[in-house]
Amino acid sequence: MEVAVIHLIILGAIAGLTKGAGVLPDVLNAAVGETVMFTTTLTPPKKPFLTVGWTVDEKNLISFTGKNSTAPEYEGRITLFMSTGSLELRNVALNDSGVYRVSIFPSGEPQKTGETRLNVDVPVSNVIATASSTDLVEFNSSVCLSCSSSGASLSFLWLNGSSEVTASDRVQLTDGGANLTILNVTHYDQGPFKCHVSNPVSNGTSDPINLSISYGPENVQITGPSEIHPNENLTLTCSAESRPPATYTWILNGTKIHNSAVFTKDSIQPSDSRTYTCEGMNDVTGRKLSADHELSVTDGPPGGLSPGAIAGIVISVLVVVSAAAVGGYFIYKNKQRRTDVMLSPLSFRATFLSSRDPADMKRVIRPSYSGLTKGAGVLPEVLNAAVGETVMFTTSLTPPEKPFLTLGWTFDGKPIITFTGANFTAPEYEDRITLFMSTGSLELRNVSLHDSGVYRVNISPSGEPQKTETDSFSATAVSVTTVPLSCGGKYKIICFSPTVPISNVIATASSTDLVEFNSSVRLSCSSSGASLSFLWLNGSSEVTASDRVQLTDGGANLTIANVTRYDQGPFKCHVSNPVSNGDSNSITFNISYGPDNVNLTMSPSQEYHAEGSNITLMCSADSKPDAQFKWLLNGVLLSDTGPELRLMNIQMSQSGNYSCQAFNSKTLRYESSPPATISVLKIISGASVKPSTNVLIEGNSVNLTCDAAGSVFTRKWRKGGSDLSVSENIILYDENRVLSFKSLNKKDSGEYSCTVSNPVSSDEAKYSMEVNYGPENVQITGPSQIHLNENLTLTCSAESRPLATYTWILNGTEIHNSAVFTKDNIQHSDSGIYTCEAMNDVTGRKLSADHELSVTGTRMVLIAHFVDT
Repeated sequence: MEVAVIHLIILGAIAGLTKGAGVLPDVLNAAVGETVMFTTTLTPPKKPFLTVGWTVDEKNLISFTGKNSTAPEYEGRITLFMSTGSLELRNVALNDSGVYRVSIFPSGEPQKTGETRLNVDVPVSNVIATASSTDLVEFNSSVCLSCSSSGASLSFLWLNGSSEVTASDRVQLTDGGANLTILNVTHYDQGPFKCHVSNPVSNGTSDPINLSISYGPENVQITGPSEIHPNENLTLTCSAESRPPATYTWILNGTKIHNSAVFTKDSIQPSDSRTYTCEGMNDVTGRKLSADHELSVTDGPPGGLSPGAIAGIVISVLVVVSAAAVGGYFIYKNKQRRTDVMLSPLSFRATFLSSRDPADMKRVIRPSYSGLTKGAGVLPEVLNAAVGETVMFTTSLTPPEKPFLTLGWTFDGKPIITFTGANFTAPEYEDRITLFMSTGSLELRNVSLHDSGVYRVNISPSGEPQKTETDSFSATAVSVTTVPLSCGGKYKIICFSPTVPISNVIATASSTDLVEFNSSVRLSCSSSGASLSFLWLNGSSEVTASDRVQLTDGGANLTIANVTRYDQGPFKCHVSNPVSNGDSNSITFNISYGPDNVNLTMSPSQEYHAEGSNITLMCSADSKPDAQFKWLLNGVLLSDTGPELRLMNIQMSQSGNYSCQAFNSKTLRYESSPPATISVLKIISGASVKPSTNVLIEGNSVNLTCDAAGSVFTRKWRKGGSDLSVSENIILYDENRVLSFKSLNKKDSGEYSCTVSNPVSSDEAKYSMEVNYGPENVQITGPSQIHLNENLTLTCSAESRPLATYTWILNGTEIHNSAVFTKDNIQHSDSGIYTCEAMNDVTGRKLSADHELSVTGTRMVLIAHFVDT
């Protein structure tokens, strides 16, 4: 009831604002990428708020002081609802966590403030549970179960079936519960085990892990006869709890006689009286366990009943006959006094049969204890009934082992019915009462107003003196009277008050067509009956008095001032008295309200749109009847009307802040939505990269310029497919439009790309840069010494782009123009310093190298002498 009162008071504070405390919830939790609604508890005021401001960790998000001002980083992500000061934050990220505060200045009211903490977490996903092993042996094996999950702020919980796993001597939980170790497993540890991972925004459960635990054998048992007659056939069956199933061996006097679970032997003889042993063996656990069975082969014919069985049958027959006799006696006594009592001692039930019930309805009371309860609380304090009803005076006693000796009921001191071996009923109560002997309870039928009064019961159990309520509670005899506080008196008694029942409950209203904040209404309730109490309900909640709600004429009249939409009902009047109650017809009000909570949604919902695309804006509002809508762009009224605005083939010139205005023709109120910003961008095209010079020479500078048509937001440079690293020599400027090389190096050669993009499109241009350099590292390969008359080959090389041209010089004279210099039949005169000069025609640079050659060996001179003859 208290909850309903508080709820109504909150709904009652319609025209004003609540206090600062409780304006926002204490904590909000959200997953990354979700939308969070910071909903205040404020109700729409009659006049718009003067100012509204939101901050996060003391930093401004959005403020309204006649117009909205949004922090740039929140553009397109937040929406402020001016009717209540609530805030919507979309696509939240981890860095959106923090303390959010709202400050609101209502018109003519003090400032209202509230704050809440937003916790943003990565949701739980990919929950995986693994086990170090799943094939285990009871008492020998241990196992480690590990749980992993994506997400943040994770909590781990292990389940075995549906039960939580907690730490114990054998069970260890480590790493915040992510790891579960079970030492010396038992076969109750087979699972299935699951890991449940949760954080404030989500949860997930792993796939189950079942452990295959070999155990046993244990609880080896042999079933079969302990006694058997000669020449009968013997069957003994051995069983054990084991996984895998045990193998069985039968042993008699130390000798193995059989290998299976069932042992049979035909035509048993006295010599077969022995102790039979069954040994169970588990081949995986390596454990054995045996059980013994003593067999006695006795003389005498086979078949027939044992003496014990015969005795059991005889006893059972005697019990049934005795029960029938007792039951017949009480039925006979019942017919003598018209007070119907049937006892069924075999089932320990008291069964009551009323001869006034044409269908012979039976009521069965099953006692929870034997014997009598304590004196206090044997009867209820108060009973109420309507005229003509049946009243049951039910005691809290349970049926005793022996029947009560005496039992008596009185009304205002006058005997109604007594039992002292036989029943005696006062004449005026014949056919109106039934006494239930098993508990002392009494049924009174067709009550009238003169049946109001004090009823008392006195009971004397068998073998015990009568006790009054002032006697010890441990006594088995109980004499009890009860009375409510309202009756007063020395004793506890039952006050019984028949009353005229409720009927013809009718609720009416002064009007049912109302306007929120403007209208008031009066509801009236009438009913037949006596001792009436009135209660008004709005739906299932009790209506209580407040500043706006008045209850008069004992609650029969309800007046609601300045109704709100929450007062629409259905309202019902509930009328009651001590014996009955009734509800009126329902009254539902047609309350016109709004418009408020005007909300504008955009599809597709994105911050930027490509030129030429189609956008649909939808406007909604809480309003009854439905609101009429107009559209505005940058505060200027458009010709479009209705809840939907379609922008087809949109152009950049149509960018701006769109809002809708809702109007209620019944309340004559206007309300505008927060603006939705539409930013239209031209598609990126024609991207290009151009160098400041076409001749790139090492050591010189060069600029690469990236340009494109369209709405350019970003430019990203890459080299050889990898992000470009800038340095002191390589810099970017003009918003990454220009890539500048202060001094080119041959290592700067390669393929460069520039990607130009905006949120709706992108284009890429490539440029292959070759840096001309050299010549460098000029080298001559060939012999330094050579023998006379041999052939000479010298080769010149250099690092150069483009390739260098070569000139050979000997002793200052050019002798050859190519990389390779050759000379056959070398002579001593060819000794000297050979110079190779490399030339790069693009860089204009020269570089030379020297090579000293020595020609060795003796020249042979042939002198011929001619002699005249």
